[in-house]
Parts: sequence; structure tokens; C-alpha cells
Amino acid sequence: MKIVGPEAEGQISSLNEVIAQYAKEKITRTVRHQWGLYVASEKIEIAWQDRLGMNNYLGVDALAKKRALSQVSMVDQILVNGDEVYVLFNSVHPNYRSKKKWFGIDN
Repeated sequence: MKIVGPEAEGQISSLNEVIAQYAKEKITRTVRHQWGLYVASEKIEIAWQDRLGMNNYLGVDALAKKRALSQVSMVDQILVNGDEVYVLFNSVHPNYRSKKKWFGIDN
């Protein structure tokens, strides 16, 4: 993460936490119902404690309705503006091109 810098690293880390939370929620709803209270409390801590977490959660939720979570996990930053969701890929990331391709953007 050194190559992308501390600010981008923070954004990517926050997004990764939200994606993990989102995956735990899916597992809880379908298989591990007993995780419910634990996962709900984590959601409050991770997704709703600040604007970045809320933005990331809303973006992941919107993207996951159209794409596999494995594709969503390639994104470096999500921006939500009303009903629009924008994804950004950090061009200095060593896997920049392959991440975009896996997400479904070929250019």
C-alpha cells in the first residue's frame, strides 16, 4: 500500500472493511442466523460511524445488486451522489489495469 500513499490506503482499507461487513451480512441472512446480533453491532461500528463508512456501504450495496462482490472488491474508492454511484481506481496501484478489467472496465 506504500505506493498508493496514506490517503488512498485509508480509503481502500475503509472500503475493504465495509465489503467484509457486507459479506458477513449476506452469510448471516442465508446461513448463520445466529450471527445476527454480532453482525448488526459491527454494522453500526463500521458502516454508520462516519460519512466515509456510510458512503462506502451505500455504494457497495448498490454495486452488489449488479455485480459480484468479488468484482466490487476491486474498486479503490466509491463516491455516492444521490442515486448515482461512481467508482474510482487508483492509477498508481500496481494492479490498476487488471482490477479495472476484473470489474468489467476494459479501457
